[in-house]
Amino acid sequence: ALVASGFSIRALQVLILMRMLQVLRLLPRIALFRNLAKSATRILVCFGVQGAFLFLVCLWFATLGVQLFGGLLDPANPALRGTDYQDLQYYPLNFDTVLRATATVFILLIVNNWFIFANALTAATGTATVNLYFVAFFLAGNMIVLNIFLALVIDGFSVAVDALAGESEQASEGGVHDVVQRRKAVLSAILADGEQSEEEEEDWEPEQLRWASFARE
Repeated sequence: ALVASGFSIRALQVLILMRMLQVLRLLPRIALFRNLAKSATRILVCFGVQGAFLFLVCLWFATLGVQLFGGLLDPANPALRGTDYQDLQYYPLNFDTVLRATATVFILLIVNNWFIFANALTAATGTATVNLYFVAFFLAGNMIVLNIFLALVIDGFSVAVDALAGESEQASEGGVHDVVQRRKAVLSAILADGEQSEEEEEDWEPEQLRWASFARE
């Protein structure tokens, strides 16, 4: 009974979550979110190469970290006692494997508690020269590659938004042009033929009838 009750609660939570996701169906109907989605799609296609280059830089530093610091950030290492790395239980983030090193480097890329890793490796190696690794990655990965990538994305987003705005203006101008042409056609027909037959006026739109009445006056 407890298992069935737990399953029912879990199923109810899933249904509530799916119900909340239906709100996403309304987003394409909002012009702001629709333009945002179109702009994001365009810049993702254009800046995939820059994103891949940023990933390669992180992967290179992760591989270097495995070669330099592999096995040092181990829970059994007594040199880590009393460090913030041990107190905060950061053990899953280390340089033992390329996968874990890549995750660690990504955290360093967003400058999240990088000093904890630096102090831990300083304590594990007994030398402060390990800080050169973090300084080099901060300069290459964060200050140069990441900032260039973000600048290109922001610039591309601005260009995409301007392009969408231009397309909207052209569409609006095209609609106004069609209305003007319809009105000109009605006025030309009235001025040329004088009066239209009732059968012809039945095919006109309400807007055309209003302008025809205005022209007769």
